[in-house]
Amino acid sequence: MQDIPLLRVAAIVGFCFAAKLIFIPSSTQGMVEEITADRALTILSQKAEGGDKEAQYRLAIAYQKGRGVEKNYPEAVKWCRRSAEQGWPAAEYKLGLMHENGDGITKDPTQAIHWYRQAAEQNYAPAENKLGVIYTEGRGVAPDYGLAFQWFRRAANHGLSTAYHGLGSLYLWGKGTRRNPAKAAEMFTEAAERGLAVAQADLGFLYLSGEGVPRDYDRALQWLRRSAEQGEVTAETGLGHCYASGQGVKRDYRQAAAWFLKAAEHGDTVAQHNLGALYERGLGVSLDYVEAYKWFSVAATHGRTESRGELKALEHTMTPAQIGHGHERVTAWENVHAGVEIISLLETDEILE
Repeated sequence: MQDIPLLRVAAIVGFCFAAKLIFIPSSTQGMVEEITADRALTILSQKAEGGDKEAQYRLAIAYQKGRGVEKNYPEAVKWCRRSAEQGWPAAEYKLGLMHENGDGITKDPTQAIHWYRQAAEQNYAPAENKLGVIYTEGRGVAPDYGLAFQWFRRAANHGLSTAYHGLGSLYLWGKGTRRNPAKAAEMFTEAAERGLAVAQADLGFLYLSGEGVPRDYDRALQWLRRSAEQGEVTAETGLGHCYASGQGVKRDYRQAAAWFLKAAEHGDTVAQHNLGALYERGLGVSLDYVEAYKWFSVAATHGRTESRGELKALEHTMTPAQIGHGHERVTAWENVHAGVEIISLLETDEILE
């Protein structure tokens, strides 16, 4: 039987059930090889046991994600470490993620950075970008914007969209480099055109404000919509503001409420507060003090300080029964949305497997 490429074996393990047969074209014209997912896993395991570092990495992924096997985090860590110790950059990066997130292993920021750096020194773009994020946000190390800028630039040279966004953010903030809004817009554009939702949102905000680019409401709304259609919460809130204030569009409170609701459900406290205000005044929605109470309360619970004052003022206009119903709605919302949070704006899951 011909040797089957690892990528093909990994695909079989990942996407097929053991009972199904996969037909692999062989090098002999007109012939096919028949292989089950079980057989594919056996081949992958044999190669891994034989010291093949790519097979070790792909076996680690199979165990981590339950592709063709039961999820087994200790096994995932074991095979990932074996591959990483042989210098496979994707495994080094993955082992860094495991240490950072405590995924099958004790959290250890120092070890996470060590393995990210090992992968980055082999020009592995996701690891370069990750180091940019770490030094920007100070995860396990003191913030170092100069180093963050260097790592983002290296990752951007490999075309990674999140790295372009990271560079743009540093140019906009003037951290790690001289403040340059025009350069920030250029970097955001690179990332936005590659489809990165948060960069599309940030580019839209630049066009709204006219910072780094000429003010252009049409382009602003175009980028904000493209971003919001991907579920980017900042863009959803931004569109809500545009419709509520009439910035670049005809004022439309109904549209504002719809966009604020999307963002509020995604955990944005600004949108939650604004939605409460619309319900309190009956703008774009039916006047509803109980719903207003819910949204002010949710926003206040998650750190929006001005919502606390609105909540206290609103309580003076509500009956005890309405306040009780408000509490019930808050509890119901929190139960459904437990764990909702906004991830770092400087990274997404761009792991190369």
